[in-house]
Amino acid sequence: MSGPYRPVEPAHLPELLAECLDRAPLSGRALRVALDGPRCAEPGPLADALLGPLRTRGRAAVAIAAELFWR
Repeated sequence: MSGPYRPVEPAHLPELLAECLDRAPLSGRALRVALDGPRCAEPGPLADALLGPLRTRGRAAVAIAAELFWR
């Protein structure tokens, strides 16, 4: 995503992200995307909401919680 900043309604964010990710070139077998944030921001629900829009575009998608990955 490039260009000027524009506000996005939270309900529209998964669709917007899916559009951008769908345009991303694959540099191997898979495109890996990480959604990070503090626990209070709850990045998991956004990751889950992104699955449907990606799958409807023919992209395989899975959400894996990684909050304890670095511990």
